[in-house]
Amino acid sequence: MMDSFKVDDAAKFHLVQQVMPQLFDALASVSSDGDVCADDVIDFLSLCTATLLDNDTYLTTPRHLRLGAQTVAKHVERRTKELRAAQEGTGQSLLSLVLALRGDTLTRALTAH
Repeated sequence: MMDSFKVDDAAKFHLVQQVMPQLFDALASVSSDGDVCADDVIDFLSLCTATLLDNDTYLTTPRHLRLGAQTVAKHVERRTKELRAAQEGTGQSLLSLVLALRGDTLTRALTAH
């Protein structure tokens, strides 16, 4: 889609398979009851994204910040559509496949919210 990307999609998908379980473990380790919900993960990733936007020296006005956030939303929407299309072929989401491969018990907590 964009020529400005430096890392190809295959490498990103490989990293998602490694990073997501580590992220769940890290969040669970600081959770008051050891559980993690999807909202915790989304909020954490939003904080990471906001940290990048906050550091972007080209985003100097409220309008620029809004446009930056809209760009992020478009990326999320595009990736969600790609994952949903792939899920039609397999019947499983990428996340459920990743968690099943590692025998993760977080599946219930993440899908319940």
